[in-house]
Amino acid sequence: MEDFKANEMDETVVIENEDGTETTYNVDAVIEMNHQEYIIYSNNDEMMISRIVRNGEEEEWEEVTDEEMGQIIDAYEQALKDED
Repeated sequence: MEDFKANEMDETVVIENEDGTETTYNVDAVIEMNHQEYIIYSNNDEMMISRIVRNGEEEEWEEVTDEEMGQIIDAYEQALKDED
């Protein structure tokens, strides 16, 4: 893995699904890895990881592959261990 950087965030995001239901998530971290940026966010029920894609001032979140998810989780867990 290269270009790994984790920044803890103290923010929440609200995501509206297709039927209009809103869910609030805590932003756990933003990770830069392999020249990509990823966001890890969670609530009491689930943890999510998305790839951040910037297009000018626009920002979109895309699904990550299973391989990316495994690498990101490993890197995040290692960063948490390193903090202790």
